[in-house]
Amino acid sequence: MDIIPMPMKLIEEVCSHITSTLINISNNDKVSADLRDEAGKAVNELWGIYEKYGHQVGALVRMEFESLEELLEAVSRISRLLAVRHVEVKKLGPNTIELMAIGPSGTTDIGNKALLAFIRGFVTQYDYEVVSEEARANVLRVVLQRKA
Repeated sequence: MDIIPMPMKLIEEVCSHITSTLINISNNDKVSADLRDEAGKAVNELWGIYEKYGHQVGALVRMEFESLEELLEAVSRISRLLAVRHVEVKKLGPNTIELMAIGPSGTTDIGNKALLAFIRGFVTQYDYEVVSEEARANVLRVVLQRKA
């Protein structure tokens, strides 16, 4: 997989533009019903794209980190290098992990949605799923549980 660093602000701006355009099309009575339906579906497909790439990146990362706990511990140690101000990982139970991250100021709902979709795809590689998510401004809290 080719990795190209991109500022989160760029991703947010592109997603905001695309989603607002699609929503405008889906709400415009002058546009045919078929096209309005397609525009509405495309918004959800956008989050599916992020989830798909989270899944692919998770497969690559899993080659280096066998367990999600090991990976999250490493991430919390190098969080100063990431686009977050703070990462905290708590083990809530034998199969449950809470991940809390404080990102840079100005994070938008679009950025949070993209990141949550990516995380959902990523953690499937470790047989986990997102069972709870909370995103407000620049604070993200996700609870992960190992699939039965």
